[in-house]
Formats: sequence, structure tokens, C-alpha cells
Amino acid sequence: MINYKRLSVLEREEISRMLSQNCSLNDIAKQLGPYTSTISREIAKGDYNKYSYRVAKVQHRA
Repeated sequence: MINYKRLSVLEREEISRMLSQNCSLNDIAKQLGPYTSTISREIAKGDYNKYSYRVAKVQHRA
């Protein structure tokens, strides 16, 4: 059985920062460690996209 771990607030902040710098999802995944699909799902959560994703909006849903 695979153990899944949730993204931390710091990881979410880093995703937000890297998206604002126009980094690709692959670049973000390589930097942070989770799979690209994990980053993609995190951004898609709550109808956000790579241009509107912000930590404060997403953190309360986690």
C-alpha cells in the first residue's frame, strides 16, 4: 500500500511562487519532489488554474 502525504503550507507557497515566475509544472515537481500530477491536481483543486492559484485560497480547503 502506498502512503500518501499532503502538501505542506511551505510547499504550497513554493508552488504559488514558482507559478508566478512562469515555471512549468515539471519544473515545480522536480524542485519540490512530488509527481507532476500531484502539482497539477493541487492547482486544479477548487477550480484554480496556474494563473489564479494562491496559497491563502487553497490552504483552508486542505
